[in-house]
Amino acid sequence: MAVAETVAPVVHGVRRWLIAVGAFAAGAVAAGAALGWALGSAGAWAGGGSTHAAWAATVTSVRSMQYADSVTGCGGCSSASPMSPGLPIWKVPAGTATMSAGQGPGEAAPVLAALGSGPRPAAILLTHHHHDHIGGTPALLARWPGLPVFAPVDDRIDLPCTRVHDGGRVDIDGWGFEVLAVPGHTVSHIAFSGHGVLFCGDTLFSLGCGRLFEGTPAQMLASLERLAALPAATQVCCGHEYTLANAAFARVVDPDNPALRRRTEDATAMRQSGLPSLPSTLAEEVAANPFLRVDADAIRTSIAGRLGRQPHDRVETFAELRRWKDGFRA
Repeated sequence: MAVAETVAPVVHGVRRWLIAVGAFAAGAVAAGAALGWALGSAGAWAGGGSTHAAWAATVTSVRSMQYADSVTGCGGCSSASPMSPGLPIWKVPAGTATMSAGQGPGEAAPVLAALGSGPRPAAILLTHHHHDHIGGTPALLARWPGLPVFAPVDDRIDLPCTRVHDGGRVDIDGWGFEVLAVPGHTVSHIAFSGHGVLFCGDTLFSLGCGRLFEGTPAQMLASLERLAALPAATQVCCGHEYTLANAAFARVVDPDNPALRRRTEDATAMRQSGLPSLPSTLAEEVAANPFLRVDADAIRTSIAGRLGRQPHDRVETFAELRRWKDGFRA
């Protein structure tokens, strides 16, 4: 399924909500897949832990992007960043159940407006400690006291929450997500995977990946490859709308890649129409994302040109690729 077919306007009137809230900024809700996801279900869907194709195929945006891509965007903002541009809010209907994910604009209004006076969400899932991904959690907890919060083991997330570990599972109202440790952007970063959807925070972006604020290149490469090994049809719900900024870099590194060209054209058309370019699929990312293609001849050739020699190994290829992106200006 093409990415354009998965993005649709908000659908109201759902009975329950599953909200992935991944980017909360400046004390307000900047909802996003990186922050996490608040879960709710209608009770009519009982898919257990298996992939529910119809559910995954209808990941939708609940609002148009309020911030355009920034070609010089941070590619994974630091904890000091008060607000990050390009954070979409998602909704995934599954019959009478809905999952809504927020990667929002740094204010509570979009998430609270999306939920309106509907049923209470079931939980919030947090992927890492950066303020643009957790700073709005108190506003949601004030709106819904006692709302369960699931977060990685990290004292910097100073919130009432249940800590979850690699290999763990979050089960709420019949929705189940596996917890995956994906260190690199931060040392405690986690992702949530289930039902054909991946909430990967600031680890994997469409056509890019997060900066290495705390982890090592080897850690980040291993984390990305762990995510890439999930089923190809998995919908990638990441923490920031950086697709066009990432595409500008990727096309310098891998200029003759037809999959990258198609993805760039599709994303450009969607953004020009006021639609988010997300979610993508893992199949698209494996084919077009240079950070998942460190063994490709084209990537190794580009990195060799930068180094003036062949890279010693694939970790060095990845490390130099990430350093190149850190200083890239289109």
